[in-house]
Amino acid sequence: MIDINEIREASDQLYTQIITEFSGKRGKKYVNDTKTFLELNQWKQQQLPETLKERFEQDKSVWLTKEELVLLMDWKLANGKFRPALPKLIRSNDPDAVVSATKLGFTIWLNFLERGGSKSAPIYKDKIRFAFKMFCELKGVGPATASLILSLAHQINGKWAPPFFSDESFLYYVNPKDKVKYTVKEYVDDLIPVYLGLQQEDPTATMDELERGAWALKMYDLYKETKLVNIKNSLEKKSLEDGIKLETTEEVIPELKPKRKPRSTRATSKSKVSKPRATSKSKVSKPRATSKPKVSKAKATSKPNVSKPKATSKPTVSKPRATRNSKKSKVSKPQLKREK
Repeated sequence: MIDINEIREASDQLYTQIITEFSGKRGKKYVNDTKTFLELNQWKQQQLPETLKERFEQDKSVWLTKEELVLLMDWKLANGKFRPALPKLIRSNDPDAVVSATKLGFTIWLNFLERGGSKSAPIYKDKIRFAFKMFCELKGVGPATASLILSLAHQINGKWAPPFFSDESFLYYVNPKDKVKYTVKEYVDDLIPVYLGLQQEDPTATMDELERGAWALKMYDLYKETKLVNIKNSLEKKSLEDGIKLETTEEVIPELKPKRKPRSTRATSKSKVSKPRATSKSKVSKPRATSKPKVSKAKATSKPNVSKPKATSKPTVSKPRATRNSKKSKVSKPQLKREK
């Protein structure tokens, strides 16, 4: 299940950590060897969207120059899979063609928003397809690059601008096992509905933010033991601590409950059960057997003349005397009488 809070936190923290780590390990520089990867990322995330916003406010239209498109492709390949053929194709475009195609695509999108827009999935998807068609007239621009261009409008209309079709975001949100086909249908029918659903869950989240968070989480999952081994993911540490807390509480609670229950039940059962047994079950054989030690003492003191004590004084009976005395005492007397 997708945790939107985790994604937004990753967009703010983990994303910056990964970009900084990659920038430190890469010796390559961009823009005529003047910008590091970290600086290139700042240009794409902050400076370029602000430039497009200024153009919209001044001219009511938005476009990209060829230099901006070339640099944008450098950023795209540095952030994901490198495809050596794409930079050459992008550079082969005519500068005027780049301005014209990108202006048409942005105009379609901005007109849609000026008319009120709609987050209805069918209408929203149709406008994306139409704008993509204009962008893809340029060499080297496919659905993924077209989505990257249109996502730059997030400074103009943050909640409406569609997300960048990055490999990592698609693998995170849609299917972690299948390979990305990079088709418009895949982007519009599989990925966009996920973003629309997340925005319904949290209307304050932008698609640009949700894409960065998904990218960061997927990149960390892929390279946490290799390229990103030096990064300590605060989100992972937090979940680990929460897991430890759950384990300790699960261990303590079962130990305390058995100790408390036997003590309380035994203490109460002995005091409450002993009296009913003595009173209500006096005629039953088993309770008498258990209560005889207390009764025998009373009988011994109150009834000394009972037959049982007499049984102990039976040595005076003739039969025991006959057994204890010799037979001569009984025989001698008759013999004396006979002699007389």
